[in-house]
Amino acid sequence: MKKILLAFAFGFSWSYGYSLNITIISPAQDTTICEGDTVFLECVSAFLLNDFNNGTIGIGWSSTQANPVFTNPCGPGPNGPHLWVGTTPSSIRTLVTNTYDLIAEGACYIEFWMRYGLVPGTGPCEDPDQPDEGVHLQYSTNNGLAWTDFPGPNSEPIGNLNTAPPFITTVPGSGGYWQPYPTLAQQQMSTLYHWNLYRCPIPNAAVTTATSFRWAQLETSNQGWDAWGIDEVVIGCEPFNLFWSTGATTTHDTVTPTQNTTYWVQVADSNGTVVYDTVNVFVNPRPALGPDITIPCGDSTFVITIDRPINCNSISADGSDFRMSLPNGNPLPVIGAQGVNCQNGQTTQIAITTLFPMGSNGVYTFWSKLGNDQNSLTSECGSLPEFDTLLVNIYNCYQVDIDLKNVTVVNDDHTKVEWGISTDTILSYLANLFTEYQVFRSLNPTGPYAPAPGGIINTFNTTSWEDLSLTSTDVNTNSYNYYVKIVYDGGLSQQSDSIASILLDCIDNSDTLLLDLTWSDYWGLPNPEYYVQIQGSNGTWSTVDTTTSTSTTIEKPYDADDYTVRIQTEYTDTGGVYISESNYCEFTVYQREARLKMPNVFTPGGLFPYYNAVTKNDSTANLVEFQGQIFNRWGYMVYEWDDWENQSSGWSGEGHPEGTYYYFVKAVGEEGEELEVKGHLMLIRND
Repeated sequence: MKKILLAFAFGFSWSYGYSLNITIISPAQDTTICEGDTVFLECVSAFLLNDFNNGTIGIGWSSTQANPVFTNPCGPGPNGPHLWVGTTPSSIRTLVTNTYDLIAEGACYIEFWMRYGLVPGTGPCEDPDQPDEGVHLQYSTNNGLAWTDFPGPNSEPIGNLNTAPPFITTVPGSGGYWQPYPTLAQQQMSTLYHWNLYRCPIPNAAVTTATSFRWAQLETSNQGWDAWGIDEVVIGCEPFNLFWSTGATTTHDTVTPTQNTTYWVQVADSNGTVVYDTVNVFVNPRPALGPDITIPCGDSTFVITIDRPINCNSISADGSDFRMSLPNGNPLPVIGAQGVNCQNGQTTQIAITTLFPMGSNGVYTFWSKLGNDQNSLTSECGSLPEFDTLLVNIYNCYQVDIDLKNVTVVNDDHTKVEWGISTDTILSYLANLFTEYQVFRSLNPTGPYAPAPGGIINTFNTTSWEDLSLTSTDVNTNSYNYYVKIVYDGGLSQQSDSIASILLDCIDNSDTLLLDLTWSDYWGLPNPEYYVQIQGSNGTWSTVDTTTSTSTTIEKPYDADDYTVRIQTEYTDTGGVYISESNYCEFTVYQREARLKMPNVFTPGGLFPYYNAVTKNDSTANLVEFQGQIFNRWGYMVYEWDDWENQSSGWSGEGHPEGTYYYFVKAVGEEGEELEVKGHLMLIRND
């Protein structure tokens, strides 16, 4: 706390001028409170400010002939040590302040706490009981040559009759003399004999350049009798232009901070001079459970932590201060609670015992309640609030893993999803905890995924599901991505990886001989091998190509038919054989036309040393039978053959002269059609 209290001496008058100052007196120093507590802020602008808490008279006094003590011989005062007169002998009982220059200021006052002794007979607390044994509040304007009581009316304070703090005054006392009461009964009912506040305005007659003040007891029964005391003495003035950080503009304010806060107050004079004071208020929250904890499976005892010390005697041994629930919301009774390592009656840890071991993975909820002892946990900063909660994470009971095995297109119509469950516990035990499988679908591998229509499976042993919401058009248009989630044990869940169906694109099947194929990658396997399969009208699938690529070109079948093509990949694991196939593409092989063509020039020994059908560029094609004959110009057959595919089976012309010859050829096509060609040819020799 930063205190600013300035005093200056002028010349040799020993008169102290009043300099601009402000001091926070409540709280008098940095303080710590509990969350929810109220703090009373008060400041003064003072010539003299004494609380006697250091056990001395302090500064600001010129005479202490009353021989005071600061040991509180008659019990506690308003705040720490106070000044007490009458315990030690003193012939003159006066407390005189320094001399002050009051000309520059107005609306000044003296404020203090006071009480008379309240014990008849000798001793440090003996009571003033004669009319002239009271305490005077006086001022002097001539360096103590003459003293004058503060003007009346002399009013007793209206307030408490407490003998121990707190002491509360509702209306401060005022005046310059407070006459004692003669009887004990009167004294016990008088605020003069109990600590109360007095606030006395400084009269105009006392406003001079050299004014001093004193508390004086002018008559006593004897030395060591008629005791009295004062505390928290303030001689000051109401400051001008006062402003708190809270926005208040009076010397008092009340705050309820929720966090550590620095409060300040400032005053300014007409010259623009500004002074200020600060005080820090530190806020300790109420106790709270936490942090969350993680413990192994099977425990029935665990330790929780509270973030600040709580009283061990506020813990109900039967555990009724707490409640607990399983991950599915069902209760788990708490049957015991014990403070751990209680020091000075406080602890920050409690050992909790539950009725049953915690045998299921998941998050258990633990919260506070009012115990059977009718209180919650208590601390220096209040009680632990009801329903304060922490989470208990239980692990290692079992590990469930769901593995997406396969996604396939079914008969070019819809998709099918297959999965498997692996766990380190008995599957029958997991079946008892099972809630459902949930199937999710997306057009994009990265999502977003949404629940597949109808994709809720409530039977534990069912590990496949067909997406009947899709149509043939769908599976021939898009590749569908799936993952499966298993829900069990009151809301716990595990999610598989994702796999997409294979989408086959036939690209262009107009070519009569070749078919180009491409398809989406199947990442359900690390290195899939793809089988390209076709099916004709006989209904039998046959593999025509195997590849690790996602595209290929195949030769169309020779036979005329309507064909279907698909892609398949497969693998085997402990769950069986899994086959993923694509959608289908269709193509048609049309009936091929039989053709027959013969040359009209023949040169033995040339590029074509034998005379036969022309097969180059498919000029002769699709034949199943062939019969060829060569005649000379006189009509005699000189050569005959039936192999049109082997060029060397044709006529070599050997032994025959150049000239014109005639050919006559018959053939039968694949579909039984009969072909016939005839004409003449020219044999030309170059040998």
